[in-house]
Amino acid sequence: MDATHFHDKLYRNISQFFENSDDYNVIIQVGVESDFKEFKAHSAILSSKCPYFETALSDKWAKKIENIYYFQKPNISPAIFFFILRYIYTGTLDLTDQTGFNILALLAAADELLLDQIVNLVQEHLILRESNWLKENFVMVLSTVSKFQNCTKIQCYITEIIELPINSKSGIHDLLVIANELDLIHLIDHIQEILIKNEPSWFKNDLIVFLCNIFNDERYKKIQDYIMDTICIDPEPLLFELENFPTLERDIVLKFIKRDDLVIEEVDVWKYLVKWTTAQYSSLSEDASVNADVNADVNADVNADVNADVNADVNSDVNADVIADVNADANADVNTWGENEFTLFKKIIKSFIPYIRFCEMTRYEFYYHVMPYEKVLPENFYKSLIAYFMINLKSQNIMLQPRNGLISIDSTIIKRKNARIIVKWIKGVTVFTKKLSYEFTCVYRATRSEFGYKKFIKELKSSFSSKLLLIKIKDSDIIIGGCINYWKSFFFCFGSEKESNFHIPSKVRCLWPVEGSEAPYSDNFLWIAFYFGNDYLQLFGHNGSCSILNDCNFIVEEIELFHVYA
Repeated sequence: MDATHFHDKLYRNISQFFENSDDYNVIIQVGVESDFKEFKAHSAILSSKCPYFETALSDKWAKKIENIYYFQKPNISPAIFFFILRYIYTGTLDLTDQTGFNILALLAAADELLLDQIVNLVQEHLILRESNWLKENFVMVLSTVSKFQNCTKIQCYITEIIELPINSKSGIHDLLVIANELDLIHLIDHIQEILIKNEPSWFKNDLIVFLCNIFNDERYKKIQDYIMDTICIDPEPLLFELENFPTLERDIVLKFIKRDDLVIEEVDVWKYLVKWTTAQYSSLSEDASVNADVNADVNADVNADVNADVNADVNSDVNADVIADVNADANADVNTWGENEFTLFKKIIKSFIPYIRFCEMTRYEFYYHVMPYEKVLPENFYKSLIAYFMINLKSQNIMLQPRNGLISIDSTIIKRKNARIIVKWIKGVTVFTKKLSYEFTCVYRATRSEFGYKKFIKELKSSFSSKLLLIKIKDSDIIIGGCINYWKSFFFCFGSEKESNFHIPSKVRCLWPVEGSEAPYSDNFLWIAFYFGNDYLQLFGHNGSCSILNDCNFIVEEIELFHVYA
């Protein structure tokens, strides 16, 4: 008789004890209430086949009454325990026609009873035979098996093979909760890779919300870096213009302000920071207890460091009423502030001051937007700024490297931020998520060329596919113009308010002079025209006409023409 045959015969003999348990000395009470059953077994077989029962049947643990051991397992159902007991006695595990939920319950019971062979067999069965069920219920499965030390095989299968519900915000949220609670680094990495690779719409729309949930958690460094980089490419719509921007934690805002690649004009950084600080000031004023702390600090001549107050109180959730009043507070007349208001404002904003590139602002911007807040700036620092803007004295304590990433354009009419808006219109997007490589080369400036139309026409006729026309209207803050290319041309307007910035697809018309002729220049000679619906823009050199302006006819202060390189 060979060894295998002997092994099979031995199991058949032992299995008879499973079918006939008259000589039992163990009673196992399984389940609760209506789903309850007592199983009779033999201590020798249980101890030899199951490490859990080997320990449980020792004198230190077992409860023995009249030579019968008693165990209670209320957390295992009788149906599941039947599978386990039959396996212990017969070595047979038949999962045919069992539901995924029953098999998962068997896995949990086998892990508890230290039956590693069943654990391995069940994992293989789920992966090979129940893959569709796993896909449909993987959040629940992962939540269950992640608690078991010996279930790494199915954990890896779920985190690597099964597709995450990237279009479901709630599904990703549930997974993150599980991953965080159980510290599943592999799953956390997988979620980050999936989100970065696929960029689901809800994720792109909620970048800052997602960042707030994982901020400063080193396990999420990969996605944090991705979100920070993406927001820095176009920070106004993705960060500063968000309704909940004033409620963001100080450390998050500070981390963005420190970035050299934050693509935004410096004066706008300052204005948004004032808005955020004003919101913190308002929220503190709403809290009586905080007011008491603040007054104590003020009376003590601000000897305590503000960071403790700001981190403990400013970063708390801002009252809904405060959020509603943020805009009104931001527009409050700083000239009416008293000493207490300036002191508190200074305490909140002081950690940001070293990272503002004040020297990147124009004199106009500094005068109207920064000087009203003179009292919140350190005295020597403010004196250095005044010296810089008055006599261009560059002190080391105020000179910072300019932020990179803004589109460079040599224009006396528009700023770099306007150039970014124009590029958005060219590309047909509302938000940038990739770094830009657009360049603008000025090929004509009217005041430099004495409003000569021949050079203007020559550059218009050049072979460059994309051109940008800018027109500054005299005695007005309105800028109009157009983008000219073969596949898409449009008229645009920049007004004093953001809402007045718009563009309209249009057709372009130019009257080229006959080659070699001396076409006389006159105020009636049409340089270029844009037609959009029933409206138009017509340029006649020093003069122009635009049907959408309140005053249709206008005098031109400056004209610029650029070649656009993508």
